[in-house]
Amino acid sequence: MSTRLTPSFKVHFKGTAKSVIVFYIVMLALFVIDLILNIIFVGNNNSEFSGIEMIASIFFLVFGISCFKPNLKMAFANCVSRRTEFISTMLSAATYSFIMVFLNAGMVLLFSMTSNSEFAFNQMYSDYAFANGFIKFLTWFLYEFLSLFSSFALGYFIGALYYRMNKGLKIAVSAGVPTILLIGMPIAIGFFGPDSIFVKAIVACMDFLIKTVANPYGAILLALSSVAIFMVLAFLLIRKAPIKEQ
Repeated sequence: MSTRLTPSFKVHFKGTAKSVIVFYIVMLALFVIDLILNIIFVGNNNSEFSGIEMIASIFFLVFGISCFKPNLKMAFANCVSRRTEFISTMLSAATYSFIMVFLNAGMVLLFSMTSNSEFAFNQMYSDYAFANGFIKFLTWFLYEFLSLFSSFALGYFIGALYYRMNKGLKIAVSAGVPTILLIGMPIAIGFFGPDSIFVKAIVACMDFLIKTVANPYGAILLALSSVAIFMVLAFLLIRKAPIKEQ
């Protein structure tokens, strides 16, 4: 790691640590609550706590969005190049993705002591025949790692996109995109009809995604492609990002 990259990486790594620690403290608090409920009901607490990995991915997505602007402003203040800022941020995110894979596994095992908790990977691919235990472990690790890293990359891209927008465009996008997806899309589907090219294209895309994710290696390739795409797009946005006071 270069002399310019190392200090920036350390700053991002330490800054990310605070948010990650708080996140897992909250998760531990939820476990304590679940444990207390289990004690009160004397083992009759048939609660289910699943989706820990999904919760962690959502956390990393939101963190990616929120960290872009302060990190970039700090880089400008310390005369750190945009390229160094981008690489150090991604290296820090990749490192935490690696760490969080095992932290999430620990949380799943912890919650399994008091509730019906299961690894998302095992739930999705319980019927898939892996060559051996090592291949299954490696596939699980890559799946979990890339799920976290792709979530951060998407969040970082969204953060970069919002940073480049003016205030009016931010409001328009924030209000317009959910409106189009939740209201406009159903109206468009009803207007064009099920046999239209528009609806068939949507169905074909959804069918492709479902079939791809149904295979663990397809899901890994999809996540890897997402990481590459969002990283390239984010870098293109950050290359000429202006200095903003607010």
